[in-house]
Amino acid sequence: MGRVPVHEDRRRSFPGQPPEESGDPVDDDSPCLDRGALDWADNILGPLPLPSNKAISMPDARSRRVAARGRETGLSEARRRIPKRDSSWRRPSRRRVAAIRDRLRELYGRPVWKPHGHPIAELVRTILSQNTNDRNRDVAYSRMRERFPTWEQVRDAPPAELEDALRPGGLSATKAPRIQHVLEQLGEHPDLDWLASASREEALDFLTALPGVGRKTAACVLIFALGRPEIPVDTHVHRVGGRLGLFRPRASSEEAHDEMLAITPPEDAYELHLNLIRHGRAICRPRPHCLECELRRMCPAYRSGAVSGYMVPRQR
Repeated sequence: MGRVPVHEDRRRSFPGQPPEESGDPVDDDSPCLDRGALDWADNILGPLPLPSNKAISMPDARSRRVAARGRETGLSEARRRIPKRDSSWRRPSRRRVAAIRDRLRELYGRPVWKPHGHPIAELVRTILSQNTNDRNRDVAYSRMRERFPTWEQVRDAPPAELEDALRPGGLSATKAPRIQHVLEQLGEHPDLDWLASASREEALDFLTALPGVGRKTAACVLIFALGRPEIPVDTHVHRVGGRLGLFRPRASSEEAHDEMLAITPPEDAYELHLNLIRHGRAICRPRPHCLECELRRMCPAYRSGAVSGYMVPRQR
């Protein structure tokens, strides 16, 4: 199937707005960009091509504008107080959370938060990443992009052909129809760039209403594509955060997401998320290497010895 040419200078207007007739080119370095002009300029008429894995890691000017708008919205939005599920639970203090952040920073560095501005790609890549590793996910995504260059073509592809393209990522018989069902909900020309300016509640409600999309996937879209403060709670974050007492023992995934958001300063969300994952992979594994852990003195699970295996050093 051949590639569909896309002319990036063609614009479409938002519903209820007249089309833009003319205007000066947007200066990316200007500190005073008109928000309405950016909204119009960032919406392309017709099919959008799937960004490559390289384009996601090195976004272009348009994608950077989408991400910058999302980050501005997320960091400036008034944060509602998140009620506790259990009134007897005592949340860790800001000082304690900062101490954990700083110790993790000493161990793993301070990752640079560079949202890529491709929310549909992040949504689809997160679905593809389920029960596989990043390498297999990227191979499956690249094969899908080669065969179906636009999101419309992915959505309308014969299911068997899409399933075959996604086979290297595993569970393709499940992931292919899920991706198509999601894309069917995103309009004639699938678009999620509007999430950059939506309220957090509106964005989460929309994403989690999509077929097969839960809180973690929605959080991934918001933080990685749009720079909006969220902490996706995967198996590593849930394990490490629970042992460190960042949320109550045996908290559900939904509760853990709420608690992590409640205790983490917005500007630290990306760093804490990635460094908790790094620590979960390197040290705080299902059978943790506590004797090598630099956080053990501030870890309730280590101090109490409540879980079997906490004293087992790493085998060399």
